[in-house]
Amino acid sequence: MSLAKDLAVVQNGTIDGIKTLSNLVSEISATLSEEQQKEYNLLKSALDNESGKLEKLELTTAIVAPMKSGKSTIVNAIAGQELLPTRNAAMTTLPTEVVLTANDVPARLILSDQLIAAYREIAGAIKARIKNDPGERLKVLDPAPHLDKTMEFITAGNSESLIAGEVTGAADIVDALLLLNEIIRIGVYLGISIQSMNDLDALPRIEASYREGITNQWKTGKLVIIDTPGPNEAGQDHLGPIVQKQLWRCSVVMVVLDYTHLNDQAEEDVRKEVEKIIALRGKENLFVLVNKIDHRGKRNDMTVSDVKRYVKNLFGFENNYEDRLFEISANRAFAASSCLFGIEKNSLNKESIAGLLQIVEPLNWEKKAENISEQELKENIAMVWNASNFTPFLEKAIARLLADAAPMTIHSALNQCFAIINKLYNDAALRKSGVDKEMDEINAEIRALSADLASILKKRAELTIIEKIKGTIISNLSLSRRAIDMSLPEQVAKNFNGEKTLSFSSETEAERFITKLKEETASVLKNRMKGYEDAVTKILVEGQSSIIESLEKDIEPILEQVKLRMEKAFDVKISFEKPGGRKLLFQGKELDALSVNKKIYQWTEQVARYRYVPTQFSKVKGWLNKYFKTDFITEKKELDGFDAVQRESINYDVHLSDLKNAFSGSIQANIKTAEEFTDVFVTNHIDKEVTDYFKEVDDYLQSYRNTLEQMKNDKKLSKDEKDILRKQLDSISKRSLREKERLQAIGDQLKQLFRAEK
Repeated sequence: MSLAKDLAVVQNGTIDGIKTLSNLVSEISATLSEEQQKEYNLLKSALDNESGKLEKLELTTAIVAPMKSGKSTIVNAIAGQELLPTRNAAMTTLPTEVVLTANDVPARLILSDQLIAAYREIAGAIKARIKNDPGERLKVLDPAPHLDKTMEFITAGNSESLIAGEVTGAADIVDALLLLNEIIRIGVYLGISIQSMNDLDALPRIEASYREGITNQWKTGKLVIIDTPGPNEAGQDHLGPIVQKQLWRCSVVMVVLDYTHLNDQAEEDVRKEVEKIIALRGKENLFVLVNKIDHRGKRNDMTVSDVKRYVKNLFGFENNYEDRLFEISANRAFAASSCLFGIEKNSLNKESIAGLLQIVEPLNWEKKAENISEQELKENIAMVWNASNFTPFLEKAIARLLADAAPMTIHSALNQCFAIINKLYNDAALRKSGVDKEMDEINAEIRALSADLASILKKRAELTIIEKIKGTIISNLSLSRRAIDMSLPEQVAKNFNGEKTLSFSSETEAERFITKLKEETASVLKNRMKGYEDAVTKILVEGQSSIIESLEKDIEPILEQVKLRMEKAFDVKISFEKPGGRKLLFQGKELDALSVNKKIYQWTEQVARYRYVPTQFSKVKGWLNKYFKTDFITEKKELDGFDAVQRESINYDVHLSDLKNAFSGSIQANIKTAEEFTDVFVTNHIDKEVTDYFKEVDDYLQSYRNTLEQMKNDKKLSKDEKDILRKQLDSISKRSLREKERLQAIGDQLKQLFRAEK
């Protein structure tokens, strides 16, 4: 089986386990007093939450492309219906979230109140600007005459009434998105601030069903596609933060290139954008789609090998990138997919059939459409879909998404299950034994447990090791910072041939020289910052490890004493879960196999979040783009006189000193970002980790105390009621252990899957 199918088996097995445990929780809860049921109600809510996350597993990807490369058509092809506008003018100005589910749901567009207010504010500013100065319209009409009707619409005041919180139906969704995108575009042309969009908590969100059979790998959950503005679309410069925030959410980023426009300036813009994406998400999470491949032989004769070389050079790929490069035809895919969607939903229309047949028989499609049989139509759909090359792309992309999103979701659910199983088993076993104990014995254990809680509180008050470890971390960070070489690499300086300044007769030559310097400098800068990043990571992980070890050394003997004492008092074996244990299902090197992009959990889930952040330290090319522009290319104008005519000439000077400053400035800026983060980590995160640890210890002991209090209630039952209770508790404890064994097998299966995948 494929990884995705194997994951589905594990996913469904975990969901079944959660349902079984939920039933056991309900059973034991029914035997408790109203006060004691509160704890079990929380357990049931926790199980429901984990089940919901598994059943609604969201696989999130973003799609990035220059204007009119076909990214909206790609999304529409996956959905099987036109949800995003695809007309000739650029469309996407604000990232749009398209959520596709296997459930048969009508398409709807959802806008938050915050988003509606932001759009209405911009529309109001447009209306006021044009009302005060009608000549402002020309700022829009000169570059984009097609926006005239929308401006009339806005100035008439209609836009405010049309921007609603929810729009249903694919056609109305497209119209609504057209209006929203054009409001942003007009605002940008008029110089109206759209910065408020960067503060939005929610994007425009389209919810719809995806076509059945779009992929055979995945049958549950949701596929979330973030449609982002292209680098050459209006408003993109103003919306950088919100785009970056959305890219950070995504496990996979799909970059679309237009086959008919390879090598043009738009592709260079995409390359620059992709450099930023790589800094955020890594190259291994990048899929490249070369769209409009159906034009091969018409406008461009680049072969498959030519395209591979082009993409490799454009994005600086090294090896093993070809399994993430796909030549596709979005038009073919949408034509086939929309017909299949129509057939499945009993809504096939003439427009979809016409779109398909225009591809199959462009010169004879009208006549063909008059008498095509259902069988022939399905054959043509299959032929066009296969020719689109969408299946390999979707299966690879979804496999990567599943490999990234599913394991940790399943991991979280399994750990929650094991914690609850231990709770169920311990409570059932203790209460079954407690029925026959004397009340004095139970009260004695309650008093002993209260003393244990007081002892732990005292330990926490006396804790001094934390501040010592914090000091060690800060000291080690300072040493790592001083160890970084900030000098310009000698091989780069050699480009100046011993000169302090080089002069070029044209800006193009100067830019070409700068590009060469950027390429040579980038790898050195990246390696130096990678070394610093690794040192920071090691220091923080070791620091956190020292704190955990210190806490365990002081606290775990007390917990072990509680366990042994209660086992002796009630003649049972207790399944002991140490604090933080639910985070440690996968430990050590096994964790490496759990993350496709190799940036994975190192100690706890909190450190896992840290492990993703160091990519911020490595935004090497982002800093290069900031510093290595033509900022240090100086125009030097000279006047040369001859034949009584004065002619102005310009030399472009590139200064070695500026290059040195830019290089050291890049390192210093990266270090500053790292230090800002580590300061927060040390001062806030470690304290939180200690607080969380003691809360888990407290919850652990309070849970035993609750069980002891329930034993006192059980003692009040009649003899027959006690007999029934014993049988119930014995059954629950045995079934809990059986379920634990089954879920442990699922956990082992998950580990094996990712060892094999690695």
